[in-house]
Amino acid sequence: MLANQIEIQVKEKNGSLVDFIINLQRYAVAGQMFSDITHELNNIVGAMLGFAQIAKMTNKENDIKKCFEVIISCSEKAKQINNSMLSYLQANSKDEREADINTIIYQSISLANKGFYRKGIKVSFLPGSIPIIKLRIGLFQHAFLNFLLDVKKNISNGKELKITTEHNEKEKQIEINLRNSTFLADCRTRAERLESFQDIFNSFENPDGLNKDINVRIASWIVNKEIGGEVLNSGEEKVTGYKIKIPV
Repeated sequence: MLANQIEIQVKEKNGSLVDFIINLQRYAVAGQMFSDITHELNNIVGAMLGFAQIAKMTNKENDIKKCFEVIISCSEKAKQINNSMLSYLQANSKDEREADINTIIYQSISLANKGFYRKGIKVSFLPGSIPIIKLRIGLFQHAFLNFLLDVKKNISNGKELKITTEHNEKEKQIEINLRNSTFLADCRTRAERLESFQDIFNSFENPDGLNKDINVRIASWIVNKEIGGEVLNSGEEKVTGYKIKIPV
């Protein structure tokens, strides 16, 4: 009932129900990361101020030079985080253009990395040689961030998350792996396929409230239905990870 009411209201405003929910959830994801991002930026600004004060107090040219090198490095890091967030929030879900998936993954990691760090989780990314493909960038990054945050939520403290990309020429697809040290590369079960966005809406009407896996359900739907890819996860309860396949 609730889903139907929302759909009618959105259509009355000449909008798409799917785009409406995806954009709504995009800002929800940004909100989840906001605390970690502001904490990271605060640390960067603090370091810049500290080294600026040292440079102001010292008369040694070499020390001043080192301080400015640190300040420049910090400012570049802050700029990277800011650009990654702006790129994510401003991306049009309908905008399709050629993109480097490795670059999108780098940007996504920079947004979520602080949250992993606070859990003592090391994130390592080993980008493979993959082709540039035409992609709905905003949708893909949103889906990938959801998978990334889901792994962060479920992975044990102190573990390592390994992210890799590779080009499977035989299958004509790009494969993205997110796994901890115990995640098996040959994933055993297919991630839940949702035939329509209505299936996700049904989560709103559950007696227990919003489905706790709503984020990853939306991400799987985006990859399967909007990008034409495939999502696999492990069949073992204590294993955390995903394999995302994108057609080339």
